[in-house]
Amino acid sequence: MNNEKPGYKFKKAHADHYLKVLIESEKFYRQGGNESSEGLAILGREMGQIARAQDWCAQGAHNDIIRARLCSDFCNQAQHILDCYMQPEELKRWNWQGLKAARTLDDYFSYSEHISQLANAALGQGKSYKAVRLLKTALELIPLAQKPETEHLKSKAYILCSLGVAYSEVNQPGEARKVLDNALKIGNELSDDLAKQVAYINLAHIYHHDLDFQQAEFYLNKSLHLSEATGDLSGQSVALTSLANVFWDCYEEDSAMLEKAINYLEKALGFARKLGDSNLQSEIICSLSKCHWQMSNCEIAWDLGVEAIVIVNQLGNLRIRVDAQMNLANIALDKRENDVAKALLEEVVSTGKHIRYDITVVNGLYNLALLADVNKQKELALEYISQALNICNTHDSDCGFDEVKEEINKLIKKITESIE
Repeated sequence: MNNEKPGYKFKKAHADHYLKVLIESEKFYRQGGNESSEGLAILGREMGQIARAQDWCAQGAHNDIIRARLCSDFCNQAQHILDCYMQPEELKRWNWQGLKAARTLDDYFSYSEHISQLANAALGQGKSYKAVRLLKTALELIPLAQKPETEHLKSKAYILCSLGVAYSEVNQPGEARKVLDNALKIGNELSDDLAKQVAYINLAHIYHHDLDFQQAEFYLNKSLHLSEATGDLSGQSVALTSLANVFWDCYEEDSAMLEKAINYLEKALGFARKLGDSNLQSEIICSLSKCHWQMSNCEIAWDLGVEAIVIVNQLGNLRIRVDAQMNLANIALDKRENDVAKALLEEVVSTGKHIRYDITVVNGLYNLALLADVNKQKELALEYISQALNICNTHDSDCGFDEVKEEINKLIKKITESIE
């Protein structure tokens, strides 16, 4: 450790100050209501300085325990707002740096927190078995940490919430429900409303995944009522959006229910706008676009899809942009605007590969293969299919890729038969 180097005290004071600013934004964000938008506003104003401070800490964390502690804290003290605000790959990089710093400090609690965040990143990339392994490791580390029991339980509840989603993604719904019930029990014991809300949302996700729409709706309503009671506009927006998605999937041929889904989404959008949460706004507008597309309101769906793209381009969140582009590509295909669809799908594949958003890349390649087949470009179609299968084969089974692989194999059979 060399803290006598010129400029060290100034840079440490700078890092101390901007860590406090980041923690302040997190506290506002987690309070919900107007305070959430204040937290996002603070982060928006100060992110440049925060990033510079974090980078200085990360560069010296290997041989300076002061910088190592700060480096770890830049992630762990503001997980929720950073997850909302930062690019997934950038946040992943911060967590890897924090993990190494925590290892330097022999800080098992922070080490566990970083592993948990990296597991969530793996989930987002479709690497669900890897996420399960990481989250189990995170749980094993918690008892080794020298922290009060309430801190152990709180951290355990959030890790269990993520583990429940991971188990669901690897087709183990029984294990998923068991760990989420445990998370909910801890949330009730600690009177931790946020932990309870996350558990309710994730339980709903599992029942939705299993097509048990009634139970999904039950847990989403519990989450909605809890967020209403606490004035958490962000929680209300997420619950309403999830309820809309349940209605959309369950009643996709029922126009009255789709109208109800649209009403939920419009209400959720109002909350997101009040919060100033542009990420959430773009996701809700995308869902609105999909609902209108389902109701054959293609022009409205297209306009909403474009609006989502405009917002996302201002944010620079590549993952949400890929989702929005994929949505627009589907609408363009439905409108038989194949050249527009092809351009959008090529962007989806290019950007998706860059951020390793593999499931959407595979779907983009599959749709490009369909277009190539329609245009009688059989060799090009098979090239797209080969790329898609190569990506699928890098992932474990039961992680969302099996269904699309089945469709790809059907397309291969169709194309080869037409060539013969």
